[in-house]
Amino acid sequence: MSGGCGCILIVVRYLLYPDLPRLQLAAPALDVQSDNISIASDPKTLRFVGGSHHAPLQIIDWNTKKILRPFDDSSKNAWGVAISPDGKTLASGHRDSTIKLWDMGSGKQLSVFKGHSGEVRSVSFSPDNNFLASGSSDKKIKIWRLTDQKLVHTFEDHLDTVTSVTFSHDGNLLASGSDDKTIKIWNVKQKKLINTLKDHSAQVLSVVFSFDDRLLVSGSGEDAYTKEHEDSVKVWNIRTGDVLHTFTGHLNWVWNVAISPNGEKIASCSYDSGVRLWHTNTGQLIGVGRGDYEIGHDDAKKCNSVAFNHDGNILVSSSDDGRLRFWNANVK
Repeated sequence: MSGGCGCILIVVRYLLYPDLPRLQLAAPALDVQSDNISIASDPKTLRFVGGSHHAPLQIIDWNTKKILRPFDDSSKNAWGVAISPDGKTLASGHRDSTIKLWDMGSGKQLSVFKGHSGEVRSVSFSPDNNFLASGSSDKKIKIWRLTDQKLVHTFEDHLDTVTSVTFSHDGNLLASGSDDKTIKIWNVKQKKLINTLKDHSAQVLSVVFSFDDRLLVSGSGEDAYTKEHEDSVKVWNIRTGDVLHTFTGHLNWVWNVAISPNGEKIASCSYDSGVRLWHTNTGQLIGVGRGDYEIGHDDAKKCNSVAFNHDGNILVSSSDDGRLRFWNANVK
């Protein structure tokens, strides 16, 4: 029975995507034996970290595509992960409402931040390495000073779970996405809200700044109450707050988005188990990567994170099947 269902699903996928360009795998898939994996990439040391609900954090080498070292079991149940700008520290947000800092060299736990009253869904380091932002299901964003590990501010304007937080590359702004369907832009130094972006009709699951801080990219899911799906990627002009592009085509939640180092490409991954690569300026679809073409996944194997390597030529994606896939992103 299971074999027949798998074949049917693969046939249906081909019928749904008959003429779409395909992304090609750049390396064999890496089995990390965990689902719901979050990825953070470190361009300086050519490493990235995968964290999940059911397995410890793991450091993986971009060049060899091999696991360098797992962290201890206390690193399990991570929702979001981030690597510091100097590549020395890893932050992980956890389901028990804590934030943990880790030494990237030794894997040793450095400290634990407590202050949220709900699971910590996202973390982000400031570019100067002095602050850490965290977003939680308690609807709050907290800013922590790393030098003395003190909480310095709490933003409380969101009306639902804060799913994603990210600093701008100049460190002046913080963007947050929420289940309340909005994106908020904060002036970190002045500790005030400066804009609310409202064009999404569903929960905002991921936000990321372009490297020149001119653009913000966001991914959305479904309305928590009506269950109507939007499943789109939007590109915003940070200065005006206008939507420049809306990318559609995913068949389920767009759980994570990433932008290439040169800003020319946007990657998105979805609970439809697919990865998509887009041209930032035109909105043209470059290609679709789907693990089920290669190994026969079913619809339960959701794609939940994507990240570019340091030069933007390789894209890594994670899936609930416990595998990381490496895609060739050096395509026009």
